[in-house]
Amino acid sequence: MLPSVRQGLAEVPPLPHVVRELLKELSDPSSTARSVARIATTDPTLAAALIRTVNSAALGLRRKINSVTEAVSYLGYSVVRSLVVRMRLEQILPTRGGQAGYDAEDLWIHSLAVAQAADCLAERIPGVDRGFVSTLGLLHDIGSW
Repeated sequence: MLPSVRQGLAEVPPLPHVVRELLKELSDPSSTARSVARIATTDPTLAAALIRTVNSAALGLRRKINSVTEAVSYLGYSVVRSLVVRMRLEQILPTRGGQAGYDAEDLWIHSLAVAQAADCLAERIPGVDRGFVSTLGLLHDIGSW
């Protein structure tokens, strides 16, 4: 089983530099919305996704957000991290016949729920890296869909 896991990991493309830097910044306790936004704006697709997400009807803000810094502030680090991971997963998950080989919406809802539960549990345990635990929750089922 271990050789098949190693082979599978070898086939996963590396994270783009901007994603690695952004995830690192999101985990840094001294980071700010401005420092996260500075990295996010180096990727136009990501910057647009953050602004589109914060302005979605689901958040119900009274005014339109136009800056990535404000988007990061309103969304929070956990949502930004989840959005970055989701965008990357959409790029690397296999497809079948032009259609996703999984139900993306079900996977996303399930993954977010587990990530939130993991974050809540990690909050109760001193010394646990909540961001890491939340990310583990987000990715825990990725191979089974």
